[in-house]
Amino acid sequence: MLAGYVLQLIGALYYIATLSVVYNISVTNKVSAPFYKIFFVIGLMDVTNLFALMWMDFEKSVIKGQMFVGMTYACSFLTCFCFLAHIIGNGLMAINRFAAVFDLYRKVEKVHQQCYTFSFQLFTPLLTKVYLCIVIALALFSSVLALFRQRVYSVVDGEWTFTLEPQWLIDVQRFIIIGWMAVYLPLAVILTWWAHYRIKNMYNTKSDITLLYFVMGHIVCHSLVFIYELVEVFHWDNVCIAFIHENFYVFLFIAIAMNSVTLTYTTASVRQGLSKLLCRVVKYSRGKVSSSQQTLPVFNVSNISERY
Repeated sequence: MLAGYVLQLIGALYYIATLSVVYNISVTNKVSAPFYKIFFVIGLMDVTNLFALMWMDFEKSVIKGQMFVGMTYACSFLTCFCFLAHIIGNGLMAINRFAAVFDLYRKVEKVHQQCYTFSFQLFTPLLTKVYLCIVIALALFSSVLALFRQRVYSVVDGEWTFTLEPQWLIDVQRFIIIGWMAVYLPLAVILTWWAHYRIKNMYNTKSDITLLYFVMGHIVCHSLVFIYELVEVFHWDNVCIAFIHENFYVFLFIAIAMNSVTLTYTTASVRQGLSKLLCRVVKYSRGKVSSSQQTLPVFNVSNISERY
């Protein structure tokens, strides 16, 4: 059990390191800056969700009681709010990639003295901030019901367990999540396929297609989460579903943490940034060790002989 929590902590720290690299890329890479800014903000939501899920799993597996009720209540809400921000934010990233491939990044430019191109710019720095504010507002509004759900603890066969009440509110909140995923998945599939078709048949930009593969990977992961949510609503039951339900927090943790792993795998600039960050950390740690050791002063013999 301890090894599992250590691995979860490592996964969260790895995500934080990825966000550090992504932030630096968003400052230096002006072409893909909107995408990386979106990823950074959604990543902050994901990291918050990861720590909330770690607490919920710890509360379920270790505490098994009514201790730290306020902490559990806050983390329970954060798991809903941050997951909705994750889903809606990934949809925004799919729209961003579509806009990048179809040249909707370009500004109005002067071609000749009296001739201008009027291509529409969909992701300016200001519009990107507006989109992110809308994503957070939609996620917050869609998770309001999670504030009113309660955990009722009881002892069954000598072991602590809990149920969420009222059941109708839990079902409505789950349908809201399913509704957002039902909007996100078809939209992301259509836009990603369309953008991939354009790249393959009209031009080939490596940066665009690698980030497009990132979006494709998350469509697959979120499809599995979508299937699980449907299973929970319609109460389908088998051995595999029972195992996933028992370890739901761990599986959801992996699905969210895959954001950083997939981006690292598909994007060379992120891999380079992480390697540089690791080198700086190792160099700093070695510097601390060497500086803690006592050293003897070195005298210049030639200067001494000249003086005396």
